[in-house]
Amino acid sequence: MNTTILYYKFYTLEESGELTCDFSGFHSDDINFNTFNTDIQYSWEFTPGSFLSLVWKNDIFTSNPDAYKKFTENLNNTLTASKTNTLSVKILVYLDYLYLQKT
Repeated sequence: MNTTILYYKFYTLEESGELTCDFSGFHSDDINFNTFNTDIQYSWEFTPGSFLSLVWKNDIFTSNPDAYKKFTENLNNTLTASKTNTLSVKILVYLDYLYLQKT
């Protein structure tokens, strides 16, 4: 099922807070926006109070003016689009100052 939105008027919000009618963007604001994100997190407490965290993020972002595609076409275009992968490593070590002071 496709849903069509009809635009009748466009407005621009001025710095004074007032709206002014703007027809410059008429028919050019149809957009097909898709995003798909995956996050995987691994946490390990290797000593009391000390942690190692690994986080992997996969981000897919697509945007195009073809707003009338079917769901399967959208899904296929999204899953075949370029991906951004990020790997973060965080080590948090608990230091016992009183124990270190003794040595």
